[in-house]
Amino acid sequence: MSKLLKFLKHHLIPVLLVLALLIAEAFCDLALPTYTSEIVNVGIQQSGIENPVPKVLSQESYFLLTSLLPSDQASVMEYYVRSEDKNELPKSLQSISGDVQAFYLLKDPSEEELSDLESTLSYPMLLCMAISGNMQTDGENADYAQNLFDGDLPIPEGVDPQQFFASLDQAGKDAFLAEIYEKFDELPETILSQIGILFVQNEYESLGIDLGKISNRYILISGAKMLGLALASMACTIAVCYLASFIASSVGRDLRGSVYRKVLSFSNEDIEKFSTASLITRTTNDVTNVTMAIVMLLRIVFYAPIIGAGGIVKVFGTNSGMTWILAVAIGVITLVMGTVFAVAMPKFKGMQKLVDKLNLVSREILTGLSVIRAFGTHKHEEERFDKANTDLMKNGLFINRTMSLMMPLLMLLMNGITLLIVWNGGHSIDAGLLQVGDMMAFI
Repeated sequence: MSKLLKFLKHHLIPVLLVLALLIAEAFCDLALPTYTSEIVNVGIQQSGIENPVPKVLSQESYFLLTSLLPSDQASVMEYYVRSEDKNELPKSLQSISGDVQAFYLLKDPSEEELSDLESTLSYPMLLCMAISGNMQTDGENADYAQNLFDGDLPIPEGVDPQQFFASLDQAGKDAFLAEIYEKFDELPETILSQIGILFVQNEYESLGIDLGKISNRYILISGAKMLGLALASMACTIAVCYLASFIASSVGRDLRGSVYRKVLSFSNEDIEKFSTASLITRTTNDVTNVTMAIVMLLRIVFYAPIIGAGGIVKVFGTNSGMTWILAVAIGVITLVMGTVFAVAMPKFKGMQKLVDKLNLVSREILTGLSVIRAFGTHKHEEERFDKANTDLMKNGLFINRTMSLMMPLLMLLMNGITLLIVWNGGHSIDAGLLQVGDMMAFI
């Protein structure tokens, strides 16, 4: 291998270009599951709403949320500006009902401001949903959140919540909200985010905004991005294959030239030691195998650790709680691969000697054909050739049969691991700790 790498040094720039293209290809391939996850989670389940922060609020919801904020956090509502011009709304929200005369619009917040709004409004939105009773439509997550109140909100029966909060002085309201929000600390962030999304969906529906239009727009945009990534990955693959073939062919040319020049310098004793058949095999068949190995090295062997490392980083970034499955998968697959190669490798090593033997017998028969005819040893030479040919066939069959087991075994293992992910992920989804799209991306 070290000698082979010396030949690659003469093609350092193409090799570095191959590595850069492989990194770009891995980036594109690893990004596709993320978009698939977002299409399922955001595009379908969340109706295209990416963030649990409403971009537009009705006047009633604006004042209710404001009243549900502690005094030290009320300033975040300044990010919303009152407007009556529907043309100021984003394109996806311009289907707002004609009955709505005025609304509060979120004006181009920065990432920091959006994060501030998300963390600050999560509890008021949850309380607002509990007051309105709309959380009942959100399944088990909503039921879990609703149970924090033990079935009742600490608001006098028959009293309008806004009027109730308006009747409290600031100190009383802060104490009241602190008592309620302390219970919300038990909720996982995933549940708070999902209930926030539900609040935004209900708010948009109350304003007459077409959620289907938002969902379709998000799915189409995400699909276009996925198509672009797929095309970029294909372009990288084509470029890598071309460069790998160019490098391998160039190395093969250099190797044949080096072997030929070396053979010309051999003495008769060296020629007899290696045999003519073996030297012919080394110059033709062996060099061809080396060029194929270089193509595999540049196209697959270099790519495997890149995509593997990137995949592991992506897995740890999912926060799915299933990273232990990754360790199990790697351990089992390594064991299977190691066993298969331990059985097949001795036969691989013996293949060269058998090819040399077949070439030697073939050369001796062809060059000594007149002698064979003169002494009538046709049958003996046929048996010699048949034995060399049969030995090579049996060795090749053993290798091919052994290696053919690897793919079915790997597919069985991968499908078993997929079932394990679905089983474990299903429990997490049921508990509201994981979304369906995240599980799909993990797979």
